[in-house]
Amino acid sequence: GMQGSNPNTFLQVTLGNVRTIKVHILGEARLPGTFTLSAFSTVFNALYAAGGPNDNGTLRAIKLMRNGKQVAEIDVYDLLINGTANLDVQLQDQDVLLIQPFLARAKVNGEVKRPLTFEVKPDDTLEDLLRYAGGFSDLAFKDRISISRITGNQRSVSDVYQNQFGMFILKGGDELTVGKIL
Repeated sequence: GMQGSNPNTFLQVTLGNVRTIKVHILGEARLPGTFTLSAFSTVFNALYAAGGPNDNGTLRAIKLMRNGKQVAEIDVYDLLINGTANLDVQLQDQDVLLIQPFLARAKVNGEVKRPLTFEVKPDDTLEDLLRYAGGFSDLAFKDRISISRITGNQRSVSDVYQNQFGMFILKGGDELTVGKIL
């Protein structure tokens, strides 16, 4: 009676009591501790409950630990920048989210859509950083970017040309300046 073009029997299912789990969020979180969450919660729900990483916490390498072993490494930039996330990793009772200190940071100034400081992984290129910064603004001089880098005990300034953006590997402390078209 439930099938066909004119069904005469109907079914309604309601989930009355959803199980909860406890998740421990440790390290560089704004509010580290143990949180009681819905069993359907994702890593991002847990991070939201803890206020996310603090000023020293990483967004690029958050570790999900289960029974003393690393199950996944979460890169929040995948969600924030690309709109994709590792949502297939389901939290379980007594999971631990470990937020370690940030990896390295590079700063972008000048004619980009988001002139901010971004966390960079060891293999991130100048092209990746420009993507994090939302790309060039309308007034940007796109052929050359000035890079200020710490080398030993001093800072050196050099230019990187457009054909090298995808090959130039960033380091912590780099400061990029995108100039205006004259």
